Amino acid sequence: MSFNVKQVISMPFEWTQNLSIGVAEIDNQHKELFKRINNLLDAISQGKGKQELFAVLEFLEDYSKFHFADLWYFLYKKLPYFQSKVEKL
Repeated sequence: MSFNVKQVISMPFEWTQNLSIGVAEIDNQHKELFKRINNLLDAISQGKGKQELFAVLEFLEDYSKFHFADLWYFLYKKLPYFQSKVEKL
């Protein structure tokens, strides 16, 4: 199997409704992640990838903290099945 970097860069990640989990806050965070990845791909194709890479890495550091905290909160507070499993830990 061959891997063509130029082909990957030219194919933006597209958010579609089938990716939605049905929670607007989480879906919006996922959409922002797609946007940031696409910005990086655009920058790479323009020869400006190094600068954008650092911005994306900073974003991902923050994103991983708030996104997973929000996701955990949603799962624990909104889904009784999940809550009962967590309480048994």
